[in-house]
Amino acid sequence: MTGDAEILTLISNTVSNTYLNKLPQTVKLDEATPKVLIKNITHLNTPTKDNTGREEFVYRIEVIGSLYANVSSVSEQIKNLMVPHSGTYIYLVTYENGYYDTNETAEIHRIIKDYRAFIKY
Repeated sequence: MTGDAEILTLISNTVSNTYLNKLPQTVKLDEATPKVLIKNITHLNTPTKDNTGREEFVYRIEVIGSLYANVSSVSEQIKNLMVPHSGTYIYLVTYENGYYDTNETAEIHRIIKDYRAFIKY
């Protein structure tokens, strides 16, 4: 198991419709049940390190769906799971920032939050 798998397991055990790195083409985003997309957005060739030398990875978690209340609720639920998470491969997770995005007709809502994870080695 890696840090990516640990984050995926942590979230998917609580929230259904969770995907890593990309959404399958068959997934419909305009449904009331939110979909969760987890992406490791750290450049793998140049990982950054904290003051003690642990590698840091940034995970972008997007919650997407047609009902803002559901999207917001799931996004907050994930934040409560993630911060402060400590597990087998991850020393600590911190919340970095977040923002709300929508399409012009507000049929699909998206809340995007970034988390910094410190990896154990």
